[in-house]
Amino acid sequence: MDFSSLLASFAAAFSQHQRLLTLQLDGGQIAAEQLLPHTLDGSEGVSQAYRYQLTCLSPDGTIELKSLLGVAARLGGLDAAGSQVVRCGVVSRAELSSEHGHTQLNQGYLTHPRSNGKDQPRGEGFELRTDLSGALRAGQGLLISTEAQSGASGKQLAREHAQRQLDAALSLSQSLGDTAAAQLADSMETGPDAITPDNGKDGNKDSGHLQHHAAALKAWEAGSNTDKDGKTAKHQAGQQPLLILSAPA
Repeated sequence: MDFSSLLASFAAAFSQHQRLLTLQLDGGQIAAEQLLPHTLDGSEGVSQAYRYQLTCLSPDGTIELKSLLGVAARLGGLDAAGSQVVRCGVVSRAELSSEHGHTQLNQGYLTHPRSNGKDQPRGEGFELRTDLSGALRAGQGLLISTEAQSGASGKQLAREHAQRQLDAALSLSQSLGDTAAAQLADSMETGPDAITPDNGKDGNKDSGHLQHHAAALKAWEAGSNTDKDGKTAKHQAGQQPLLILSAPA
């Protein structure tokens, strides 16, 4: 059985909601490194073909198609027939890593490397780390927020707190600017009109002021799959490359 056939068998079994999935891969047909390149500890002959028994169950004893994305495999000992056993299960943590620069994405229930058969906890959630440089790019804007979304609910760009804060800042700036102008002091340029040194209007500006930022944030989703018709893009275009940092506390 080749690797493609293996995945197809997994998908078929998951889609049929089978309670137990057992696949026997006869020695000589698939090499260990083809199936599980990161589970070998170096003591096995990676060029040697193994026979694996894969048993996958979800926590409630049923198998669902969505669980296929959460399957982890571990190389176990020998079974009664002398075959290598790989046990698979839906787990509470996942890791994507590279030894180069110790670059890792750790997710879920985080633990230290196993010692004496035990995992010591070291946090919960996710950790993206590297000893080298890193980059995070988003051509249509980036939201970094500590506003909670219970159970991964809500929209990707949910930003109500940030929008309220920016709208409040715009309102306060406009009020202060009006007060300053009434006292013959320099006014504040909040948009859309530019302000000359003598407090006169100097033409309309589409960007670079608080009104632009507040309106662009409101229209951020316009054109995306949450606002395909662009209904929120009343004064600014959607999907502008904004960088929004938001924390309610």
